[in-house]
Amino acid sequence: MMGAVLGAILASVTGTLKGIFFAIATLALSEGQRIAALMLPDVTGGAVGLFLNPALRPSQHALYLFAALAVMVNEGGEGVGRGRRVARIRH
Repeated sequence: MMGAVLGAILASVTGTLKGIFFAIATLALSEGQRIAALMLPDVTGGAVGLFLNPALRPSQHALYLFAALAVMVNEGGEGVGRGRRVARIRH
């Protein structure tokens, strides 16, 4: 949830910029957020970070299935939304 909030803040600040100014501002603000996260070890765990409870982690098998699904969706159907646009760009 915190990532979504920080992303919304970043988007609201850089959303009106164009081209290289957008890229530089996004990099600068995201680096500032990273440094701020390191400086708040009580909230973020500092440089070590926070760890997900092992019981909540997906299995290795599930990760491979998600990766395969992502590849199939991205590379899959020529007739499916984004796949068609990518195919037009490649040809």
